[in-house]
Amino acid sequence: MFINNRNKSFIVLCFTVLIFIIYFLTFGIGNSVQYDGEKMLNIVGIIIIIQFLYSIITLLICGVKIDNLSFIYLTFYFIFLFGQVVCRYVFGFVDEDSYDFTNDFFSTQILQACIISLYGMITIHLGILLGVVFSRKNKIYKEVKDKDMNLKLKVMNKVAWIVVVCSAPFALYELFDKLKIAFASGYKGVYSDITIGVESLVTKLVPFFFVALLVLMVSYKNDIKKAKKIFVIILIYNVLQFFLGARGLPILRVLFTIIAWNLTINKITTKKMIIYFLLLIPLSILISFMRVVREYAISEWISDIGIVLNEIISNNPVLLALNEMGIAIFPTTAALVACPEMVPFKWGTTYLYGIAAIIPNLGTELSVNKVMGDIQQEISKVFGLAFGGSIVEDLFANFGWLCLLALIILGIFMYKIDIRIKEKAYKSPIVIPLYLAFCVSFVWTVRNNINPIFREFVWYILPIYVFYKLLYRKVKKGERKT
Repeated sequence: MFINNRNKSFIVLCFTVLIFIIYFLTFGIGNSVQYDGEKMLNIVGIIIIIQFLYSIITLLICGVKIDNLSFIYLTFYFIFLFGQVVCRYVFGFVDEDSYDFTNDFFSTQILQACIISLYGMITIHLGILLGVVFSRKNKIYKEVKDKDMNLKLKVMNKVAWIVVVCSAPFALYELFDKLKIAFASGYKGVYSDITIGVESLVTKLVPFFFVALLVLMVSYKNDIKKAKKIFVIILIYNVLQFFLGARGLPILRVLFTIIAWNLTINKITTKKMIIYFLLLIPLSILISFMRVVREYAISEWISDIGIVLNEIISNNPVLLALNEMGIAIFPTTAALVACPEMVPFKWGTTYLYGIAAIIPNLGTELSVNKVMGDIQQEISKVFGLAFGGSIVEDLFANFGWLCLLALIILGIFMYKIDIRIKEKAYKSPIVIPLYLAFCVSFVWTVRNNINPIFREFVWYILPIYVFYKLLYRKVKKGERKT
């Protein structure tokens, strides 16, 4: 069975290009923004919401599934980059406990960041549509019977268990150690220390835990009861991360775990998807709860839980969650202000340092590779602020306004690689969980920068895959001899 959406996608593509041209003629580029910042931010905020809704609706019409990496990336691009802008300038929601970026940047500077980020959202959308238009006919993902599948799952299960057993002590030690710190001194105490040397190497073993659990869950695809137990463990582990002040990454891990379940174990029905969507409401309340409690030692808010609950109820939990996660416009604004006058364009050299940073640094607090390759750190130093990063900040600091071309390429890449991997995954069941584990880091580039994904892939994805391939060949060879 084939799905061909080329004609439909081509029409949407042309219309989207027209929209981009209209935006470009209206808002201009670079320093040509001459509007009243405060007034225009309200209008641009509304345009951003309309553009996002247009993007996801047209992608669905063109056959792009909601579990496609490109669709998810575009969704989190909107949340992380425009959350606070939409809350403040469209809904008039201002959280007094959040960092107020208007104190450090002029409204015209924020407006410029919103405009380039709006362009970025459209160019990613264009890239995805180009991927649909110029791709081969996309086969619907369907598992094919494989006589070696049971053997592959057994080997996969064995590899997963080995990695889980090896990484669990470090992951659980780190979790409960940070919970203990959070109990005593709050969120800031958890992330105040930098680990170096051998201790740093130990902490780098922790990410293996989630990847291995995801592989383990899929390896039990023929035993749903056991798969459910692993799913619950993943859920609990990530919910506990909320108490450490983490929000985006745990949500992404749970999301891609659900996608792994849907693709490999048991198809999730539309009814269940609606239920999961409705669960986002209490989840948003939980996020707002974490936002409140992470500012204090756990012992303090437990002793006066009434004040905490009152603050949560008095705020809109959905807007509060969107406001909490949507702060990537700050580093984007900083990049537009700082580059190239204070921080020269890097022209892709940061990615060379990012690749070089794959080699571990055990002797110093910050390696030369990190200092020279971490563009968000360099820009943060200019303003004396620490507000993370964003994909637009990263690409703009490297390529200026040519970053929009890079985002088109990114959109094409995400769509095509997702389709290709899911088409071929039936031959090797370990591919889907490893791919989706990597997708967590990939989507996080919306809120970070690109460099960490090189290390994530080489350190945490590739070793498990190589281990699996070597063990499978050994077991297969042993079966042939017998």
